[in-house]
Amino acid sequence: MASAPHAPRGLGARLARNSLHSASGRVVALVAWLALTPALVKGLGPEGFGVWSLFFALTGWMGALDLGFSQVALRFGASARARDAGAEAGEYATLAVLGYLTLGLVWLGVMLVAREPVLDLLRITGPAREKAALAFLIGAPVFVCSGMANTAIAALQAWDRFDLANAVTLSVSLGQVAALLYALAHGAVFAMCLEGVLLAWFVAWLIGMALLARGAPGFRWGGPRAALARLRTSLGFGMPLQLANAVAVMHQQLGKLMLVRLRSLVSVVPYELGLRVATASSTFAQLVLVAMIPEASTLHAQSQSERLLELHRRAGRFVTAAAAVVTAALVAAAPALYAVWLGRPDPGAALALRGLALAAYAAVAGGVSGAIARGVGRTHLELEWSALALVLHGTLGVLLVPRQGMLGALIAIVVANTGAALWFALRLARAQGWPVARMLWEPFLAPGLAVAAGVLGGSLAVRATSGPWPALVVAGGVAAFASGAVLLATRYASWREFARLVRPGAPS
Repeated sequence: MASAPHAPRGLGARLARNSLHSASGRVVALVAWLALTPALVKGLGPEGFGVWSLFFALTGWMGALDLGFSQVALRFGASARARDAGAEAGEYATLAVLGYLTLGLVWLGVMLVAREPVLDLLRITGPAREKAALAFLIGAPVFVCSGMANTAIAALQAWDRFDLANAVTLSVSLGQVAALLYALAHGAVFAMCLEGVLLAWFVAWLIGMALLARGAPGFRWGGPRAALARLRTSLGFGMPLQLANAVAVMHQQLGKLMLVRLRSLVSVVPYELGLRVATASSTFAQLVLVAMIPEASTLHAQSQSERLLELHRRAGRFVTAAAAVVTAALVAAAPALYAVWLGRPDPGAALALRGLALAAYAAVAGGVSGAIARGVGRTHLELEWSALALVLHGTLGVLLVPRQGMLGALIAIVVANTGAALWFALRLARAQGWPVARMLWEPFLAPGLAVAAGVLGGSLAVRATSGPWPALVVAGGVAAFASGAVLLATRYASWREFARLVRPGAPS
């Protein structure tokens, strides 16, 4: 059966629609997670929450070392759909599921052997060590269930059913929130929290299978033999992506590890609190980047190079403009935000959020090029980007963290993300034959000025307020307004472009 054609609306409108579908569920989930975090910090205690943070770092590393299977299902699934080859898309998805099952067994063996030496390396002792050992053990089945659920999500996105993919994503988050609420009601038992995360991913996989069967006409799962025949092609795409993802996760979590190793387990708590908010704030931008991948893959399969450049420019401006406004608001309002959220000021968490918000913006700016590179199969460029960021981060961190603690870790990640994003834009421009100068200055110059203006305006305005809630509203609002004004004044952003995206039936 032929796949359903794209809606008559244009490229920009389709990206906006798919991003908003994904964002609607993510916003609900993020609000729930942010609301739960203070209770988790209190219920698990500083050391318990530190181990909880390391558990998510561990599962993040495992997820990055997946040979790129879910992204294979997305990239090749979208390409197959463009050619009405639903059976081929199903073979890549089947290969991904088989891959996650196999790698899960490998990870379980590795964890059984390596967990004690790793805990020794991180200097985790006492009651926290028993919790960390359990987290290592649970990590492998979480990897398997999350990988299979993400394969279903990727297949739905390849079929342009971001609404159904969003339902799967939402089921994960809400399932985890429900499990954690139950654990908190029973004294926040650490093991119960871990089991809740695992159960939520398993249920999400079942939901994803059901939605894929009903919402992706023409998609057919392949048999194991046909799926394995796709292994060579998958590895050609997935291995560079695998290495890039692994390096990227190491880079993202390196600050935590350096603080734990060079300072203490408790010192990672304000960093984790900053990371949670910074990650949540960049979610919408990341969702747009995900929506770009199947579009880029389809345009590449149809040899529409000019449309591909248009995708990079238009989507890139939309993403970086929105990210600049959010970054300015976060940096200006960080102290008030934690006073409201935690019920008390937390200077360490506010400092962490300011640094990590700037680092997240640089990652988003680089991610615009990353989505295009992944869509056209140039995953080796992503590997270069991630490797450079890790090297810069690690080198600066080793020099700065022992002397300056968390401030040193923040300087290291901001410099690393910015330098690597600039390098990646240069490499993609040369590989695609695109204008180099515009690729370098456009995502950084005007948005950078907007962020600076927003932070300055918000910081000055907040001095006239008293109390955390007024400070949060004034600092965030003035910063967002000032940064948006700069973007409009420099014509980097346009109300007319936004209106075309949201107005039904408008060309875009």
